[in-house]
Amino acid sequence: MSSVPLLLLLCFAPLAFGSTETWSVAAAELLAALAVLLRFRPYAARRPAFQPVPGLLPLLLLLLWLLAQSLPLPPALVQALSPQTAAVWQPVLDLLPPDTWVTLSLNPQATLTEGLRLGSYVLAYILAVQLLCSGRRLAVFLSSVAGLTLFIAIATMLQRAFAPESLFWLRPVRSGFGSFGPWVYRNHYAGFMVMTCPLLLAACLLRWPELDSDEETLRQRLLRLFSGSGLHLLFGFGAAAAIASVFLSQSRGGILSLTVALLVFVLLLAWRMRERRLILPLLAVLLAGVWFNWDGLLLRFQYAMDPSGGLRDDRLLIWKDTFRIIADFPLTGTGFGSFAVVFPGYKTLADELFYD
Repeated sequence: MSSVPLLLLLCFAPLAFGSTETWSVAAAELLAALAVLLRFRPYAARRPAFQPVPGLLPLLLLLLWLLAQSLPLPPALVQALSPQTAAVWQPVLDLLPPDTWVTLSLNPQATLTEGLRLGSYVLAYILAVQLLCSGRRLAVFLSSVAGLTLFIAIATMLQRAFAPESLFWLRPVRSGFGSFGPWVYRNHYAGFMVMTCPLLLAACLLRWPELDSDEETLRQRLLRLFSGSGLHLLFGFGAAAAIASVFLSQSRGGILSLTVALLVFVLLLAWRMRERRLILPLLAVLLAGVWFNWDGLLLRFQYAMDPSGGLRDDRLLIWKDTFRIIADFPLTGTGFGSFAVVFPGYKTLADELFYD
């Protein structure tokens, strides 16, 4: 019972347009809290044993630091910890009573909101460790990931072909904005697929039928291939669909990340398994790419270079401006979730976009 809310969260978060809006973030947070309550029910006569959680201490310290950024402090202490933060608050303090305290965060409301979001991530992570220590539950979740990935990949490619100006047929989007599948931004879609694709390939190989001998006929091998539960075919088809959809998204970072991920996967596979199984991930990549129209993708990569051969990407200017923020707030930062209100004061990029 306690695994059902976590499974719902796993499926809800990507399908709710990436869970980036207030309603979807709130729903995901509530699902995470509900899943934890059902797992560790305070009214239960017998509670399950708590499994050790790797990395829990750094995560808790991160949340404590987020809380510390939101606590009102005396201006003198803020001045000692971060002179630039005190300078930003000074115009406000000039209009308020002398005993007014301020926070290290330049947007404490956004910092607290970010704390709720990060807290829900930590809860979901803790719960995943508790639930997925069971082999049976891990198999169920792995099958769920395969089904979810396959559904999103196939639905996205169909939507791209028949309704390219919408998000999963449900919402209109601006032309050329770069949305893909249920995500507003194609890179977020590619990131999801890059995370799940090697997992699906590994699950496919683990369930691949073993041959009794090298003397089996082709008919016997085909019968063995299509025997059993067929989960190896589901995982393999899901991986191929995920790979194909990443190339279709034309996300340059996603394609590069996927290439590196598959390369690492193949190297690990060569170390752990027999070499003949290397043909499977390579075949998946081949099947995903042979039919693809490479002209548009090559143009996107060419656009990243200026005529002199240098990089031409707005991200470089954004990172350069962000380093200036880091230099001004090296110890305390500006507060979780405050980038949107701080960055305009450092922005040198000549556009009218809002960077959240």
